[in-house]
Amino acid sequence: MRVTAPHHYATDALLRDGGSIHIRVIRPDDKQRLLALFERLSSRSVYVRFFQTKQRLTDEELRYFTELDFTRDVALVATLQEGQDEHIIGVGRYFRITEDGKPTTHAEVAFTVAEAHQGRGVGTLLLEHLATIARMQGIDTFEAYVLGENNRMLEVFEASGFTVQRALDTGVFHVSFPTAETPQVRAASTERERVAAAQSMRAFLNPRSVAVAGVSRRGDGVGAVLLANLQRAGFTGRLYPIHPHATEINGLPAFPRVSAVGAPVDLALIAVPAAGVEEVVADCVSAGVHGVVVIASGFAEASAAGREAEQRLRALVRASGMRLVGPNCMGLLNTDPEIALNATFTTPVLPPAGNIGMLSQSGALGLAMLDYVQSLHVGLSTFVSVGNRADVSSNDVLAYWADDPHTDVIVLYLESFGNPRRFARIAPDVARHKPIIAVKSGRSVAGSRAAASHSAALPPATLLWRRSLSKPA
Repeated sequence: MRVTAPHHYATDALLRDGGSIHIRVIRPDDKQRLLALFERLSSRSVYVRFFQTKQRLTDEELRYFTELDFTRDVALVATLQEGQDEHIIGVGRYFRITEDGKPTTHAEVAFTVAEAHQGRGVGTLLLEHLATIARMQGIDTFEAYVLGENNRMLEVFEASGFTVQRALDTGVFHVSFPTAETPQVRAASTERERVAAAQSMRAFLNPRSVAVAGVSRRGDGVGAVLLANLQRAGFTGRLYPIHPHATEINGLPAFPRVSAVGAPVDLALIAVPAAGVEEVVADCVSAGVHGVVVIASGFAEASAAGREAEQRLRALVRASGMRLVGPNCMGLLNTDPEIALNATFTTPVLPPAGNIGMLSQSGALGLAMLDYVQSLHVGLSTFVSVGNRADVSSNDVLAYWADDPHTDVIVLYLESFGNPRRFARIAPDVARHKPIIAVKSGRSVAGSRAAASHSAALPPATLLWRRSLSKPA
């Protein structure tokens, strides 16, 4: 994790259920957002946080909570984006304890999490990031006062990996622990990260419902092929074709946009031209979709403007609690008969079920790999084409495969490492139980140029499908 100065601190994180949140410092303009959080709290949540009943936050309290010097006082907020509005779902704060008017190396810490998001690991993440800032500022011990009935907060401290001491006095626990990043703290953080990443992949590989945006009524184009492949494979969940005007496609009710489906959508496959992707993803946000796969190219691999568009996509999905595979990818599949998911546009027949999990950063190599295993009658469990890896990476998929009972062998084709340190943490643990066969390309200058596009070496038939994404359905 790259640590910046406290007053600029901002990062994205995954919760234990796989959802994403944005963590940043609190700002003076957060007063109304903080007030909205307080107004959503039950009387019990207010009581366990403030040790008293409280009807509202005064203007003076709002200033105290939001206008900080980030030396004595530091506060972080966990936020989610809903449309144009940013909502605070959790707050973590510490203030340095003084003795005889002099600052000490101890700080008192406190947390508030919206009830709808309690149990997702928001408080644990806020604590972890506050401890990172505290170490940077020379604070070596956190203290907290927790009502004995506040079991959730006590569990946050106990599960943090820190060595916690607590003493009970008249129904209130005094909790204290060093902020040092010990091996136990690192291990707990790594395990939380692994579990969260694995859970976030379930929307992609174990969806109960899939929407396909960009399906033409003519039956041609990538969207139509995606829908046909899903139907041909016998996907066991619900399918929702998305078209601005059609009411029925391939015997299925069609909808003008994902948010018009009116039912939960786990996964959205987005097969519209690059210029229209952001609008569709924003609609998926409003529909509460858990994961999106963006097939279209024309992003970071193509130009500076494409790189900026890709960065906006990543920021949008992470701030909204979603995850993104791609862009510039060929899709994914799961051969488990209980799922039967063929969400690729290049593989008309679902490969036989097996125990090999396969990932490719290159579309061309991904297609070749799938063709090869089919010719050898080798079975796959799952396949993921990650493309530009704007969000979901090989590390996330590795975390999923670590506990996947259907995967015993892992095959990776990688052109680059987005986070090599994280790969170095995850891969050895996974490899103790499941062999990993990894191929890293692009080690020469020419290879790096070819690898940058992920699809530069695609065969003509595949390039034809990609070109169709530049045409409206």
